[in-house]
Amino acid sequence: MIKLFSDERGISLIMTIIAALFLSILGYLTISTVVTDSRLGVRSLNSSQAFWLAESGLELTYRWLQFQDPPPGGTAAFLHYNQHPEGGGTFTVTVDPDNGNPGTYLKKYKISSVGKVDLTVRKLEIEMLTTTFNKFGYLTGDEGGTIWFNTGDLLEGPVHSNDQISIVGSPVFMGKVTSTASSFNQGSPFNPDFQHSYQLGVPPVIFPTEQDVLDNYWSENTEPPPLLIDVRFGRKAKLKFKANGTLQYSVWHFDGGTKVWDTNNEIRNMDELNGFIQVLGSIKVKGTVDGVVTLFASGDITITDDIVYEMSDTNGKPNPGCDDY
Repeated sequence: MIKLFSDERGISLIMTIIAALFLSILGYLTISTVVTDSRLGVRSLNSSQAFWLAESGLELTYRWLQFQDPPPGGTAAFLHYNQHPEGGGTFTVTVDPDNGNPGTYLKKYKISSVGKVDLTVRKLEIEMLTTTFNKFGYLTGDEGGTIWFNTGDLLEGPVHSNDQISIVGSPVFMGKVTSTASSFNQGSPFNPDFQHSYQLGVPPVIFPTEQDVLDNYWSENTEPPPLLIDVRFGRKAKLKFKANGTLQYSVWHFDGGTKVWDTNNEIRNMDELNGFIQVLGSIKVKGTVDGVVTLFASGDITITDDIVYEMSDTNGKPNPGCDDY
């Protein structure tokens, strides 16, 4: 009996030690897990903060580049922000101009932004390309005080003017409308349909100079424009696009009250123009465009009637697959 009692006490002691050891191991594992989860949480938080710091650097530099006139020159990369402190960390932003920038008006830049919190680093990169004006449905530097948007007008793309926009009735603007002015010139009634809102008091759009346009042409071509219409020294000119892929133009002047033709109803094929028509002076334009072309005048371009695409419906809206521009 004594021996049996002693064995039971021994077994109880062993079980107590094992239980205590198990609880110690369980406690260690629990503490270890909590510490590990805490470290992972800190790392995740740092990673998120570093990401948003890098994002902030991108946004600030993107906006800065938008308002540089002219855009940064050269091809050497440069620091725009260097370990800029923000929100418990820093961001560093590098702008790298494309090697082809010196030869083109449409510049390209790579923006690299690095956000850092403690030892955690996140890097983001984007590429920016200076845009052309083809994104606009309507764009002017000066409204001239006589251009009104009225009931029945429908503009499908973004609209912008560096001047005050005049609206009367219920025109429809399918894209966003922006203006540098603080208000619209409102006629009566005034009930425009802004389907993508509007914003007033925005910075002006910077237009290229005449030399910028010509430099851009020469960056892509080795020959002079195949159609140069000289309307200087009192001459006048008109041009009509035709649906058969041609255009017709005339130049004239007056001599003692008599109309003298310098060029009368000259016909040219659109596909022979390198996509560019240069006018020295002012010109009147109308017709149906069948092809792709930029009409550039050093003076005024007066639209005397509708200009529509050959691949369009009876209302002038381009059909699917339209290749006219």
